[in-house]
Formats: sequence, C-alpha cells, structure tokens
Amino acid sequence: MRRVAAVLLGLGLGAGVPGNAGAGAPASGRLAWSYTTAAGYDTYVQRFPLAGTDTTETVSEFDLTLGAEARTAGRARQHWWLRPELSAGTELTRERVDLGWQYRPDSLAAVLRLDARWQARQYRGGTRYSLSSDAQGGRLEARANLAPRGRRALETRLHGSYLRHAEPATLTLDQNEVGGGLFWKSGQDAQRQFLLGARLARRTYPDSTAVDRTIAALEGELDTAGFSATGLRAWLHCERRTIRDESARPSAWASWSSFDWLIPAGPARLSVELQIERWDYDAESSAWFDSWRLGGAVLYRSGQPGAGTSWLAGLAAERLDADSQASETYSQAGVRVGCEAWGRRLIGSGTLEVGRRDYTWQADASATDESNLLGTTLDEFDLYSDFTYWRLALNASWRLTDRLSLDLAAHCEPESHTEPADDSTVGFGHARLAWRW
Repeated sequence: MRRVAAVLLGLGLGAGVPGNAGAGAPASGRLAWSYTTAAGYDTYVQRFPLAGTDTTETVSEFDLTLGAEARTAGRARQHWWLRPELSAGTELTRERVDLGWQYRPDSLAAVLRLDARWQARQYRGGTRYSLSSDAQGGRLEARANLAPRGRRALETRLHGSYLRHAEPATLTLDQNEVGGGLFWKSGQDAQRQFLLGARLARRTYPDSTAVDRTIAALEGELDTAGFSATGLRAWLHCERRTIRDESARPSAWASWSSFDWLIPAGPARLSVELQIERWDYDAESSAWFDSWRLGGAVLYRSGQPGAGTSWLAGLAAERLDADSQASETYSQAGVRVGCEAWGRRLIGSGTLEVGRRDYTWQADASATDESNLLGTTLDEFDLYSDFTYWRLALNASWRLTDRLSLDLAAHCEPESHTEPADDSTVGFGHARLAWRW
C-alpha cells in the first residue's frame, strides 16, 4: 500500500504537467490538477514530574511533503476528486490518499456521494515516539440524498473502516467498524442549516474481543448564523456503548454538546459559549466512573468576522464533577483575551487565557478508615493539587507570494501548582513553508 500512494502521486504529476503547460484552464467536466511542495518542522515538548524528578520529553521532526489534487472542473453531473500525499520526515514516513465521487443530476446538488481514504505511517529506526508501531487504515463512506434541492432532505449513510498495526499492543489495537445512519437535514435551498439523525455501528477488536462494542447514537446540529455576525450554533451527540464483556469494561451512556450564541452588542458582538459532557457507566470502578463537565465563556468580540483586525476579551469557567473516591472534581475560572487579523496576505489569531483550578477532595468513610489503618493522612492520597494555568495559542498563515506561503502554529500550557513537585508544561508548534504550483 505504501507504493500505491507514490504511484498515484507520480501519475498525478505526470498527467498534470502536459495539461497545465497548454493553453489555460481545462474544459468543464475534465480534471484540473494542482500541486503542493511543503517543508516543515514540528515539535512537541512536555515537562512533568516522575518519581519525584522533573522529566522533559521532546519529539521534533523535519519533513518534506509532496501533494497533488485533482478535481472535476466546472459544472458536471459526475464530480471526481483525488488527493494523494507523501511525506518523508526525520521520525516518520507518511502516505495518504483521498478519493471522492459525486453524482449531480442538475450538476449542482449531489444525490449520491462516495468518499474513501487510506493512510499509513512508518517509524524510522531509533524514533523518539513512545507508540512506535507502523500502522495503516482506511475508511469508505457512501451517502444517498432524497430531494437535495429542497429546503429539507433525507440522507442515508453507510460506512466501513479498519486499522492495522504492525505490532499490536494494549494501546494500539487493530480494529474494524461497520455502520450506517439515517438523517433529516437541510437541503440545498435551505436558509438555515440543520441536521437530526441516528447512527448504529459495530466496532470489533481482533486482538481483544472482550471490548468489542455496539454504538447507537443520536446526533443534531443547528446553525442560524451562517456567515453573519449573529445567530446560534448548536451541536449534540448522545450515544450508548454496549461492551461485549462487561468485566473488561462497563457499558456506558455518553453525551457531548456545544452551544454558541452570537448576540449583537453595538458595533461588536457578545459570544456566549457552552460545552457539556456527561459519562454514565453501568458499573463504576477506579478507572471508569460517572462524571459530568460543564464549561463555557462569555466574550466580547469587536469588529466583523473575516474583515480587518478585531479583538476579544471575556471570562471563562469550567466545572468537572466526578463520582469516585479519588475523584478529580474541580472548579476553574479564568480571563481570556485575544486578537484576529484578516488581510490579503496575512491571516492570524492569538489567544491567552490565565486562570485558576481548584480541586475538591471527596472522601468517603472507607477511604478514611483505610488511611487511618495505614497511618497516613488523606492529603497523602490526593492525586491532584490546585494550580494556576496559562494557555497561549497562536496561528498564522502568511502568503509571501501568490504561490509561496508560510503557516505557523504554537500552543503552550504551563501549570504552576500549590505542590511545586506537580508543576508541568505542555507545548507544541509547527512551521510549514508551502509552494503551490
């Protein structure tokens, strides 16, 4: 399979050069090719306490990526696209191929759609990655739409996927999945975007059949804002995970949801964000316990999205409540500021959040009795200590010329604990110089 990506990429380069060397854009219905060559640097740094001693783990990599993209030009009943990509780095070699097809009877709205993806990675000798098993995987999804040109449409989906590791392990298990879903959604002519539906899937693990599972889920989306400055965006996912062997891992209910209200506030906007997560296990243990997390922010945003320079400022908060003896229940609050720039050559954003997290120790009688028998205090069993955190995120894309661009990203999150031995820092960043031709 590794050779497949290289062959497809070579075919793309070979087929595209003669066509692009001719007179202008390809005719409608024919494939139009574009190519990208990129050189980049990625780094990940983590500092954490281990056995009372500070430990620093750093993984950095230089890589060179060759990519191509072919799409059906203009309006056509059958629309194809192909994206092969090959990346060679100092730590990893990666391959990826995306292939898609759409059938559009009116050359605009898709009635049938197929999407396929295959990707693989191979680690070089002496890699610094901890999970260093070569792997490959793929996914195929088919969609059929009924009345896509109306305000409402009915869509059915079927999918299948697989993942294989050269050296399967506890944290790198091979897996297969098949499933499908039925969705009621907005059509091509709808003014507001919405989706409501259900999925059913079966996931199996050939090397650990005890954790095979059936997943039944409900999903919903709503977007009344679109590209405007005001409105509501909402997303909901609720699922039931039924595990084959309950002694290996309990079955559970889980749900995730997010809401974002954009409210006019004079020349600016007020953004109210909310995220909710809930886990409810059939049987609790030290590893699997019921919990819910509620987070959100109230931000004042200047200017209009996608135009010029704007800034934001506001408050953020989060609460996690976990039902366990040694729980990580906490309350968190912080201040967030940031800015965004949208220009012809430069698009960038930066945010900084500073806050405090306070943990709540929840001990029961059995934990108290056990600690007394051992001659210790509850504080000695506390796995979490309060801390002040900083979160800095930077993203930028700078078009140096019409064909050459520089992409930058960085994230850093240091924690300063009341117990200095618990101090930690996580940071990652990448720089990518891309030439599109």
